[in-house]
Amino acid sequence: MKLPWKKILIFLGFLVFVILISYAIYYFFFRPAATREPQVYDQSQIALEPGELPQVINANVGVALPGGISGLPEIKGLTGEVSDVASGGLTKTHRLTSGEVKGVTIGTDGSLIYYDVVSGKFYRRLADGSVVELTDKIFHQVEKVTWSSSGNKAILEYPDGSNILYDFNSQKQYSLPKEMQNFAFSANDEKIATEVMGSTPESNWLTTSNLDGSNIKFIEQIGDRSDDIGIGFSPNNQVVATLRDNYDAERQEIYFIGQNKENLKSFIVPGRGFESKWTSDGNKMLYSVYSSSSNFVPTLWLTDAQSDNIGRNNISLNLNTWVDKCTINQSGRTAYCAVPRELPFGSGWYPELAKGQPDDFYRIDLETGRRDFLAVPSGSTIHSASQVFLSPDEKVLYFINQSDNNIYNINL
Repeated sequence: MKLPWKKILIFLGFLVFVILISYAIYYFFFRPAATREPQVYDQSQIALEPGELPQVINANVGVALPGGISGLPEIKGLTGEVSDVASGGLTKTHRLTSGEVKGVTIGTDGSLIYYDVVSGKFYRRLADGSVVELTDKIFHQVEKVTWSSSGNKAILEYPDGSNILYDFNSQKQYSLPKEMQNFAFSANDEKIATEVMGSTPESNWLTTSNLDGSNIKFIEQIGDRSDDIGIGFSPNNQVVATLRDNYDAERQEIYFIGQNKENLKSFIVPGRGFESKWTSDGNKMLYSVYSSSSNFVPTLWLTDAQSDNIGRNNISLNLNTWVDKCTINQSGRTAYCAVPRELPFGSGWYPELAKGQPDDFYRIDLETGRRDFLAVPSGSTIHSASQVFLSPDEKVLYFINQSDNNIYNINL
């Protein structure tokens, strides 16, 4: 009897394909994280302070971390005296609001501006602690607030897709098309960038326009890649957004999208889930990514981000947190970050796994990469920050607490 060799070969080929796919799924998603043999240092040759690690070489880029970055410090004083000012131990934490807030920003005068969910009004909290209405107008059920850099204009997004731009100085309101989503103001507050979502992927675009939605300029067709676009102007207004693209199973390539289709340099980041913040001068970028080497929890990185230097001096800051839990001072030289004490495996993929994890606060020198432990927030409430803000004089650090969506502060 003649054997059906063709069918046998097809079956064998299919079997090999199934085995390869099964192994790939195991390797990338279910394989236990690799363990490394601990390195042993000769303490007689290296003078270290308690809790400090030797200078390390970044494994991904081979760049020595500048200045020698100390390891995570021992948290002291948790049961001791509570300090009025952040000094590396338990620090007094003050609740500044009495209900859920959204859309927090810092005004140019240093006042704290926010949207009160219950009343539907915007308020300004002054330095003396008094609270005044930003306007007597009520805005019902605002879902998202995007502020101009001056703090006097805001784009309000509603659950039904409606969008308005409100000028708090002139008390004027401008309606923006429902097709617009994910807004950002230019550094000079003269333009906005947004995604315009049409009825088909081919009609989805990254655009810029005047503040009232006029003079729309179509920058880049984004198709079904909206989730990979990070809208945000660079400080010199040249870049309007970043695009993250898969480079391999562990890394992403980040493209900078210019207003005038400039051919800007891209760079490779050592992980996935790229989110970023510019420094005020635009020379550097603070970002977070996660990978198998970090047990898929986010890690902070710092890189050059200007012209031909994009992607150079790419160093890990060895802090496991999201860049959204950081703020950068006006000089662009210092970042302040809320860092969870523990992050479960895979929380880079699923940030909700970290909900309820208490945060501690760190200060990072963006010139040297050195970090200082600032504070353990005091009180019975679990303090887990969704966003962090800094007063212009750097004397107060504000944060929105995920547990009750109120604003808290600590003195620096």
